[in-house]
Amino acid sequence: MEEESVPTLFVTVPELLDRMRPGGAPGEEEDRDGWASSAMNAELLVLDDVGTEKASEWSRERLFTLVNHRYREELPTLFPSNMGPRDMEAKLGGRIASRIIETCEFILLDGPDYRIESRREEVPR
Repeated sequence: MEEESVPTLFVTVPELLDRMRPGGAPGEEEDRDGWASSAMNAELLVLDDVGTEKASEWSRERLFTLVNHRYREELPTLFPSNMGPRDMEAKLGGRIASRIIETCEFILLDGPDYRIESRREEVPR
């Protein structure tokens, strides 16, 4: 990955679902379809903040369709999340969680929140 430039789509799950949600202005169907297609077929997809989306039948169905497509096609997908494997089934549903758990290596990053730490350094005391 370091030696080659790999086209990557980096998007938060709530943002992706918002961009795919029906009910926008006329003519936006193409944009929604474009987001879905881009996410499904990106050479590398980073789905940030998985599990923070508002759970609904529609959002779970869209997320399942995306994860399942990438699972079947063996496309690399990263799922940065504050959620561990034990929490995934309850939050995402068994079908989505099982595909993520099967294909991912979980890496625990333990440390302070860099956003808070960087602000502490900037704010005079």
